[in-house]
Parts: sequence; C-alpha cells; structure tokens
Amino acid sequence: SVAKERAIEDIERQQVFDEGNNILVRGTLHFDLVIQPEVKVACSRVSSQNTLVTNMRKLLESGDMADVWFNFPQGDCCSAHRFVLTVNAPEIIQLFEDTDTIPIQNSNSDIFRCMLHYIYG
Repeated sequence: SVAKERAIEDIERQQVFDEGNNILVRGTLHFDLVIQPEVKVACSRVSSQNTLVTNMRKLLESGDMADVWFNFPQGDCCSAHRFVLTVNAPEIIQLFEDTDTIPIQNSNSDIFRCMLHYIYG
C-alpha cells in the first residue's frame, strides 16, 4: 500500500510537471477550484411539514374540482386538475386538447396514481 501511494504521487507529479497539461506554467501552479454546496434534506420530513405539498396531495386524493380524468382498462378512473398538469406535466396536458377524458392502456391505475402523486409534489 505504501508503494501504491508512492506510485500515485509519482503519477500526480508527472501530470503537474507535464507542460502539455498546463498545470505548472513558468513556476506558477494553475488549477480550477469548484465549490458545490451540499444540501441534504429528508424528503419525508419536507413533504410532511410542507402545507402546500400536503394540500396538493389532499386535492389530488379527494378529486375536488377535478377537470380531467384518466380511464383504465380495469374500470378504474383517476381524476386530476388541468392547471396542476399544465404547470408540472405539460407533456401530459397536451393529451387533453379536445377532451377531458383520456383512456390509459399501458399502465394500471396504482402505478399511474403514484406518478400523479409525484406530479402534485
């Protein structure tokens, strides 16, 4: 392991002193410094304490004021809100140009509801 560390140091020195790398130019060491802040937040804590997210999920689950619907082959139906989809999922809202109901063939309602929960926050 000591020999490995020395080999790594030698490679790093070679990279520094290699004029093609432009790291050491005429006795001046050049390098880029990138500082990236790290923010760690527990999702469950944010979503449970955020009133807006809580209210949006309640709105989705209740179906109150829904104005678009997704129908599934099993007979299930999911409702949603055109405004929320327009803001958070413009690709989906494009399906509703001439209608307020879309048949969904390639997904079951449970998976689709999970996607809607994600869209709603």
